[in-house]
Amino acid sequence: MAGISGRISQTLATAVLLAAGMAVVGASSWAEAAHERKPADAAATGKPSPRNVFQAFVEGSLERTLMRPILRLFAKREYGAAERALRALAEKFPQSSLYRYNLAAAQARLGMTNAALDNLKTAIDLGFSNKTVFERDPDLESLRGRPRFKTLLAKVDAVAAAKAAQAKVPPSPARVVGRRARVEKSNTRLEGGGAFLVSRFEFPPKPSSNTVHIGKKPFAVRLNDLFRAGKAAGDHGDLYDNRDRGHSDFGWNVMPQVSHIEYGAAAKAVGLDYGVNPGFLFNSITFGNSSTAITHGLAWRSDARLILTTPNLILAAYLQYLNNHVYVYPAHHDHDSGNGDRRAHPSVFSAKEIDLSKLVNLANGLNADEVPPPVHLAVVEDDKVRPGIDYFGPPAMNETLFDTPGAIARIVRSSHYWNRLVVSAEKTHDPNGRPLRFRWVVLSGDADRIKIKRGDTRTLA
Repeated sequence: MAGISGRISQTLATAVLLAAGMAVVGASSWAEAAHERKPADAAATGKPSPRNVFQAFVEGSLERTLMRPILRLFAKREYGAAERALRALAEKFPQSSLYRYNLAAAQARLGMTNAALDNLKTAIDLGFSNKTVFERDPDLESLRGRPRFKTLLAKVDAVAAAKAAQAKVPPSPARVVGRRARVEKSNTRLEGGGAFLVSRFEFPPKPSSNTVHIGKKPFAVRLNDLFRAGKAAGDHGDLYDNRDRGHSDFGWNVMPQVSHIEYGAAAKAVGLDYGVNPGFLFNSITFGNSSTAITHGLAWRSDARLILTTPNLILAAYLQYLNNHVYVYPAHHDHDSGNGDRRAHPSVFSAKEIDLSKLVNLANGLNADEVPPPVHLAVVEDDKVRPGIDYFGPPAMNETLFDTPGAIARIVRSSHYWNRLVVSAEKTHDPNGRPLRFRWVVLSGDADRIKIKRGDTRTLA
């Protein structure tokens, strides 16, 4: 089998699918901007130009996306085809340690020992540091007895140690001045193996206003009264992230305690300020929006549906949820007649159905020890398609849309009479040590065709 977990283990993948990502951001796509490198630059200096943190994030995301079909070639043992594809990618993108490492793996399988060792060295020079993969990858087995391989292994160890030492020193948080929180290279770092970006901020000790929400509507009056009485936290230290470049910005003065995220030139240069949040995490409560969508082509969809149909983005959304980040995207045509099902537990609601005053009172009356814990789901058993028997679609597709601890999604593509899924919530724990009860219900869909059977324990269904 080629590699370990997609070769370079990435438990938190954050790539936008290549075609979908480009469609969202249009002609100035961050995909194109980040990969716009001149091989001549590398050839002239003997070394690739250094990448900033935002370029590294985007390029790493695209690298993992472009590796997927090549990993399928490894799985089918088509090493010659994999080697040719990887050689072309390594020449086009000379800064990529991922392509170089996998090129070496293909060459090792083909008996091209010297070329494989040369490319391993180049991968390490470019920053490859996964010693576990280097030691265990079965594709490198033919190289392990070579003295040069042992030298390279020691070099990987040194690179990994240097990166670990660097990771212990967090970037300096940017000071929030005039309610502006700037996302720059200096206060942002890649984490999770390059899978997401963390930007840190330092807020002033006191809010700039004693008003939480401007206006005389009942919910605003109630919220301001609670804050001034010391019974509500207010919005000081909270962030707003507008991701459509001001098209649907909610305004500077509506919530005068909230600080606004502003993206610096380096992040804008690769389009990371626009569309779906692809993997930014901030050290504060964050809410944001982007009035964007894929509006044309066969794969048209809202940003929300883009997230749900792109495994990497749903994982990023789960991380944002865990870190108290909430983003709002328009439904586009998802719930128009013929395009969506609004009969049971709709995913969108009319504004007139939302009572903001009641929400304020409910939130204010909730004690910390009464907040329910986030659920932690896991798939225990899952019926699989049987190609040629009950499934006749493309071999690369299956029925798994995504699995996260917060949600599990399947698309039924087979002709199975029954599709069985066993789900466990056993890993869900209450921070206050209270016993938990689980209620398994059908919220959306045809309840007559969905049967839920409780398992042997209270956490299984």
